[in-house]
Formats: sequence, structure tokens, C-alpha cells
Amino acid sequence: MRVVNSVSDLSFGEYVRFFEPREKWEQFGIKLGRDLFLEKLKVVNRIRNDVMHNRGAAEADVIALQKFARLLDLVIEP
Repeated sequence: MRVVNSVSDLSFGEYVRFFEPREKWEQFGIKLGRDLFLEKLKVVNRIRNDVMHNRGAAEADVIALQKFARLLDLVIEP
């Protein structure tokens, strides 16, 4: 069994699975709908996989990443 000591030990797919349980989501008190966040995070994960497996990213993918980054800026307090 793999040992996970911190968030940096997780893969991107594991980030998605980490936030899927409702009880986990509620613990963090994020001011954003869970379903919307997971939908967008799954898109980012797909883009990441495409890039890492040399399938590249379309212009629409770059725009999706920029929008997700702005969304995070809105909900994560500095």
C-alpha cells in the first residue's frame, strides 16, 4: 500500500476523488457548489492527462484552464 503523507503525494486524479465525498467537501467550507467544482476539476484533470500523454491542448482547453484559475481566485481567500 502506498503511503500518503501530504497533499503533494497525491496524483491529480486523486485530488478529484478526494473531493468527491460530500462529507469531505463540507469539511472544507468552500464557497462554491461541489458539483460545479468537481465538473471543472475533472476537465482540468482531462487536460492535464492529454498534455502529459503528448496529446496536446486545444485553444478551448487553455481557455478552460484560465477560467478555472479565475474561479479558484474567487473562492480561495489569500
